[in-house]
Amino acid sequence: MKKWRAFLLPILILALIGISLVLIFDEPQYQGRPLTFWLQQAYSIPLDNPKN
Repeated sequence: MKKWRAFLLPILILALIGISLVLIFDEPQYQGRPLTFWLQQAYSIPLDNPKN
């Protein structure tokens, strides 16, 4: 029984740390817009028609 506790305790601690980090840190922003906005904008630009 102690072997399971010794194995399970570090996993629970790591899970709690991971959850708290996700809740604490927000999505990165640049010029007031989140990272997903910039990624979606870059994804929507066709690569075969570059702006020159």
